[in-house]
Amino acid sequence: MRSLREQLERHPAVVATRGSPDGHYADVTVDIDPAYFGRDATSASLRVTWQPDPRFPPGTSLEDRQRTSLTSNFNIHYQESSGFDCGVHLEPNPHVEGHLHYQERMSSDAEYDYDEASIEATAPVGVLWEVRAVLADRLHDE
Repeated sequence: MRSLREQLERHPAVVATRGSPDGHYADVTVDIDPAYFGRDATSASLRVTWQPDPRFPPGTSLEDRQRTSLTSNFNIHYQESSGFDCGVHLEPNPHVEGHLHYQERMSSDAEYDYDEASIEATAPVGVLWEVRAVLADRLHDE
């Protein structure tokens, strides 16, 4: 998580980063300048979680993975003050097949739309930059 935080701090849209819990990161939260992506929101954040040795709910396992060779679970999720949020997640989810997916909703009271995603990277930093490119494309397109 420290290397992911260091990578995020280098991005020009990043205003501030913080890890939680302090010093022993289970997740990293980043304050983002939404204007960098052409967005009208007053504030935005990106939250990154990484589970290197995930537990799976009953009835699901690594054999259910598709479109990636990763064995870790992760969430890389963007959220705006407007209520819009989107992210790439690798975790069991009853709404998608194969665990790896992109999810998006226009407001906090809307339902998520889910799309399949694929990741070629096999290390956390590579995954971060690959997902960052996906999110940047979607944010610029909205």
